[in-house]
Amino acid sequence: MILNDEELERALAELRNPTGTDAFLRAFSTLLHSDNTAAVGMALDDYQHAEALTRFGGRNPLESFANEVLIVARDLLRRPPAPGDEDTKPGADHASALNVMTNLAEAEAEDADLIADAIEGATDVNVRSAGFRAAAAALTAGSGPNPRLLAVISAMVFDETLDVAERREALSAVDMIDTPEVDDLLVRASESSELDLQIGAALQLSMPIRLRTHRERVERLAASWPTDMGGYASIVREQLAGFHSIYWTGVEPDDPKLRKAHWELMFPTSDETCLQAFLTLLRSDDMVAVGVALDHYGHWEGLRRVLDDETSAERYLPEVLDRAREVLRQPPSPPELSPNRGAGANHLSALNMIGARHAEPSDADLVLDVLEQAATDAVRHEAVSMAYGVLDEAEVKDQRVADALSDLLFDPSIRFNLAKEKAIRVLADALGPEADGLLLRLVRGDDAKAQAHAAWYLVRSGRLDKYRDLLVEVAESWGDCPPAHPHGHEVIERLLGKLHS
Repeated sequence: MILNDEELERALAELRNPTGTDAFLRAFSTLLHSDNTAAVGMALDDYQHAEALTRFGGRNPLESFANEVLIVARDLLRRPPAPGDEDTKPGADHASALNVMTNLAEAEAEDADLIADAIEGATDVNVRSAGFRAAAAALTAGSGPNPRLLAVISAMVFDETLDVAERREALSAVDMIDTPEVDDLLVRASESSELDLQIGAALQLSMPIRLRTHRERVERLAASWPTDMGGYASIVREQLAGFHSIYWTGVEPDDPKLRKAHWELMFPTSDETCLQAFLTLLRSDDMVAVGVALDHYGHWEGLRRVLDDETSAERYLPEVLDRAREVLRQPPSPPELSPNRGAGANHLSALNMIGARHAEPSDADLVLDVLEQAATDAVRHEAVSMAYGVLDEAEVKDQRVADALSDLLFDPSIRFNLAKEKAIRVLADALGPEADGLLLRLVRGDDAKAQAHAAWYLVRSGRLDKYRDLLVEVAESWGDCPPAHPHGHEVIERLLGKLHS
């Protein structure tokens, strides 16, 4: 877009091709505080783009302007939307302002009212879409949803002059709000004759906390849909089925009381009954029940997701970890106990629960025993993950654990798999330069995948120059394509350069 102002054009050029930090920030400020609506919109768009990139790590280089950006966005929303021209659609200034409000809207009635006004006055689908996203942020910013903004969203949901996709997007703005008013809105939307809107409402009603109250309604709706309907309808059906477990699907405890506790854990009527059901399973003598309890505590779809107050589960972590260690001291469960996972499903549940995060140096003996008994690649992989924590947390590395991982790597009866891949990472990270001999042995071996992974860790640790001749020789033996891409990295480019082919 041409701004027809030399100063603004120079500022825009600096933003697109920065010559330095100070010049970049001055250029942004020039556009943000100009009298040119298009220039202001560009500045707001740049701020929002920079903020969106923070989800991948790093910081927003424009974050120091947050308060100024919010003030400017509010000022734009107080004005009538810009009419648009050959380069911009009507209301583009409001769309830019609403986009930054998605991150900056505060728990104040002022922001909620401005967003409500913008949505009501919008004539363009893009402005309404930005408004719905900003509304979702504003509705959750305070101690309770703003009544007027909630009323505007509700009106949009039931506005039959709008495309059903827009009405469904409006409905999504209340997704994270748990109030009777929102429940009523979702129930009304679930009765819509528009199937897409009905499914959107059912999806929100099928969230664990709401499903406590609305299961019968959601089941009735799902039963009325075509059986081959995918998309969100499939997600609703999955929600109705609940999270059974990770490693025990298809099986249930023998005791009817434990089966009842499992059902209450999956579909609790209250936090109290849910936690009591969890403890009933965890403290039982039934291997399946204990495994299910460990799976529910360790998995994001499990216990915490169905609790209204997920922090209430934290006080049981020490008991859960003690129980998981008890399970690891037991023999691996027979394959018939968990047909979908094979032997050692009990160890899988316990290992997954402890993992690298909760492992301690004192767990070394447990890891060694499990690795020795492991009957499946999955058990080995989870045991190696736990070994990561054992070695990483220890000031003095337990050589027995390092030797066990080395033995796994060079066991010819076990193909190169995720467990071996993880073992290379654990040894390289935990031992540092002390792992060089082992990595070089892998590089000199005849397993090309192991060569690539070992080479990557030698390169990543800055030892390419030290072992360059060997690594280049191996890389050249791969031809144009390396046999593996550790963590998505192109090893051959690091060794031979981008123009190797």
